[in-house]
Amino acid sequence: MKQALCLLCMIALCVCLFGCNNASNEFKEPVDVFFCASPIVYNSENGALAREVRDYSGWHENIHGFLNDYITSSTNGKCTSPFPLGAWILRYEQKDTTANLVLNVHFSKLAPNELTLACACISMTLFGLTDVETVNLKIDGSYSRTTLTMTRSNLCLTNATQIG
Repeated sequence: MKQALCLLCMIALCVCLFGCNNASNEFKEPVDVFFCASPIVYNSENGALAREVRDYSGWHENIHGFLNDYITSSTNGKCTSPFPLGAWILRYEQKDTTANLVLNVHFSKLAPNELTLACACISMTLFGLTDVETVNLKIDGSYSRTTLTMTRSNLCLTNATQIG
């Protein structure tokens, strides 16, 4: 009886150690997405932004859909989402190394500094995924006639004077 119980315990231990190696934690297509650092530390590698690694298999087949999944997703708790409730990207188009995005009116609820951070998060995510060098972001409708342009070379956010 003791041998049978010992054998059963050994089998259970082997299953836990080897059979359940948590392969689900291994990403098929790891993608870096950006949110706001919490707390914001301007002297860090990503400045006011924080990087999270997610598995977004097939993102390259539908970048517009991927971006909407990203901005409506929750964070891992180590950072905060800069995106307002109901935020959505209405249009995404890429021509050569320029991406043009039209954001829905929910982005107009953000203060200027919050909008800058939200756009920086979207831009940094795109810079890591694509060959995009410039991201133009505009809020749909009459809420904003201004296009916010971010490029790889001018997006640092390493000190508070660069926000807003």
